[in-house]
Amino acid sequence: MKPFGIYLRSRGLVPFDDASLRNALLADIAERHSSSGGLTDIDALKAGQDPNGTQGSNLVPAYGCSSVGPELDLLTVSALGTWLWLRRRRARSLRTG
Repeated sequence: MKPFGIYLRSRGLVPFDDASLRNALLADIAERHSSSGGLTDIDALKAGQDPNGTQGSNLVPAYGCSSVGPELDLLTVSALGTWLWLRRRRARSLRTG
């Protein structure tokens, strides 16, 4: 676990509890805590930076099943291509059939 997470847990953060997250962040604001020794955690978050101070982390939030990234899986692409080809072939055979 990274320093920012450890700090929030020390302020009462528990998994799947929005109220505990809000209270831990309010404590962070009140204490002006800095997990990185630079900007405060809240200022780092507002600036889109990692509050742990990791340089060049380029944080981009990703959610859901489609958040695997910009790379396409070759197996998925080939399976989709095969399915489309078989579908087209079946449609042709039904028309001529």
